[in-house]
Amino acid sequence: MIIQKIEIENFRSYYKQNAFELTNGLNLIIGSNGDGKTTFYEALEWLFRTDGTNKMDTKFISKKRIEELFANESDDVRVAMTYEHKGKIKILEKMFHFTKSFDGEVSTSNYSFSLIENVGVERVVKDGIRFDYDLPSEIRKYTMFKGESDLDVFQNSNALKMLVETFSDVKDFEAYFAFMEYATKKADQARDNAQKLDKKNTDRIKQLNRTIEFETGTLSDIEREIKNKENEAVNFDSLLKSIEQSKEASKLLVAVNRRIETLSQKRSQIQGRIDENYTINLLDDMWILMGFADIAEEYSSKVSEVDKKRRKLEQNYLFTAGQEKAIKKMQTDFVPLPVHIPGQKVMQEMLDEEVCKICGRPAKKHSEAWEFMLHRLEEYMESLKVPEDEEIAPFYMNNYIVELQKRDTTLNDNLSEITRLRHKIQEAIAFNNRMHDEVKKIDANLNVEFEQKKRILAQTDGLTEEQLLANYENISNWVEQKNKAENRIDFLKRQRLSTVQL
Repeated sequence: MIIQKIEIENFRSYYKQNAFELTNGLNLIIGSNGDGKTTFYEALEWLFRTDGTNKMDTKFISKKRIEELFANESDDVRVAMTYEHKGKIKILEKMFHFTKSFDGEVSTSNYSFSLIENVGVERVVKDGIRFDYDLPSEIRKYTMFKGESDLDVFQNSNALKMLVETFSDVKDFEAYFAFMEYATKKADQARDNAQKLDKKNTDRIKQLNRTIEFETGTLSDIEREIKNKENEAVNFDSLLKSIEQSKEASKLLVAVNRRIETLSQKRSQIQGRIDENYTINLLDDMWILMGFADIAEEYSSKVSEVDKKRRKLEQNYLFTAGQEKAIKKMQTDFVPLPVHIPGQKVMQEMLDEEVCKICGRPAKKHSEAWEFMLHRLEEYMESLKVPEDEEIAPFYMNNYIVELQKRDTTLNDNLSEITRLRHKIQEAIAFNNRMHDEVKKIDANLNVEFEQKKRILAQTDGLTEEQLLANYENISNWVEQKNKAENRIDFLKRQRLSTVQL
């Protein structure tokens, strides 16, 4: 594969369109710190990814290009490579669209990854994943090095074997290893035989053998732990790769679940503030009487009229029964008020303040008017007692009219306050309506989030919600364990090297 041209557009520090024409032979890219050498490598690394991850990321977009865009204006991030492979000219291209919103946020869309092949005069467009046929991903790790540390890939015992098997006609690589082991063993035997012939070195040989045996055991332990740690690192790397494609979906799912939880809590709080016990308010708080002043006045008039008739009938009854004492008390030109009007509290208040609040005239203590009010109060208190022996049976066996009159008194005392309830009732109803509107808005947002959640789960290749959330929780731990295993491998290799040198 011969690379002819590389194009980078709006990728990080590469502003707008940039083209690199490569010549035959060795090509060097030289620049100071910050000139974009590493970004050049990262652009190719992004272009070469065929595993479907890191498709569209706002961190790839040129900040300078974003800053100069107007609201609702768009541009593209694009990396392309023109190369020749097996006599055919091909173009590998990866790009996506980005748009700047009115509030300065940047959104991405229209991701594409294609491999364009010139067949005669026609251009055949294929999926970019087919680039793996030209430069397999297992080979790319031996051809692209972001830094000197990446050269450790050649420390792997399988690296040379894989490269030889891929690029060389020498296929029986194991035979060379077997021959080297055999030759080494024979050389060790020859050395041992020569040393044993020299009796002067017998003790030294024994001492060295003990040292070799000890160091061999140590080296064997190190090799065993290195192998275990390499297996751990491979396992964790495999786990990380297996969830790499679902990482973005896991993040989106966690974010959606958090928004759903927040909206649900807010909905519950608002729902709890709604108080629509209108039936209780109508009766207990007398809302039902709001605006019924005319009806209350008619009610009062009718109760007063019925009470007058009742008292007149009682007067006639007592007169007919021959109760002279009662008749003398009742024979007046007017029908007296019932003993419970005014009420006990009002009567006591008039006595304390020495004024008649019915006619508005003063009533000094122990005056005739004051004594009359005191007599009325005592008469009322006496009427509350249950007589032990009634000479004459009462004309009315119940106090229904009295109860109606008491209710009339209470109603008239509170009527002005009741009629002012309109504003309070309107505020309560308006508040409940606002809360219902808030709940509807939250329900609409919840529906949006649940639909987003369905879309995420539908595009995760059969992974369940629990698996995605577990991946999100485990990925950081797996990365940490992988790094620990790799660090331990580096330490053990240095220890192995020092042991071998001893």
